[in-house]
This record gives sequence, C-alpha cells and structure tokens, in this order.
Amino acid sequence: MDAGRATGPWERLADRPCPQGSELTWENFGAQFVLAHCTGCHGRDRMGVDRKGAPAAVTFDGPPAIRGLAGRIWAVSADDNATMPPVGGPPAYERRLFGEWLACGAPTRVP
Repeated sequence: MDAGRATGPWERLADRPCPQGSELTWENFGAQFVLAHCTGCHGRDRMGVDRKGAPAAVTFDGPPAIRGLAGRIWAVSADDNATMPPVGGPPAYERRLFGEWLACGAPTRVP
C-alpha cells in the first residue's frame, strides 16, 4: 500500500484500512466516543424532538447497531468527514480513531 493510501483520504469506509495491531475496542474507545458525541440525538432513549431531527432508524444502541450503519456513520463523522455532530464535535484525532475503530469492524473486547 502506498503512503497516500495509508493515511487517507478515503472515499468510503470499505477503502479505509484497519491498521495492523489496532487495539481499539468498544470498551476502551467506541462506547466513550459514541456516548460523548452521538447518543445525545441517536440514543435509543431519545424520542421525538429530543432526537433533534435524527431519524428513528438511526439509533446507536451498541456495536451491532453501529456495525449495521458503519458506512453511513463513517461518511459523516469519522476521519476527514465532519458533518456530524452538526454543532461542535470531536477533535480531528478522535475522528481518526473513530475511523480506525469502524474500519476494524467496530470490535468489542469480548465477542
């Protein structure tokens, strides 16, 4: 793989490699990231206006739900994609880590 491909930008999640030796899991990264930046609107306990326009079908209630939407999530919130959340949001280095976690299949420590 050439150096440009190793660091992006990528056009879609399927093009983004999972770095060899990645140690990111739901427990040590994903849960905290999603809680801090996503579930304020995309939480399963959010209803109606509390979702702030987030579609009801786009709810992040754990790794399986996130894996099912990973391509869509990555396209708006990970790596160089920064349209979500619409106000504020994580710094660039956290978005890169989120992209890595998604590219690696949104793993958990315990399968």
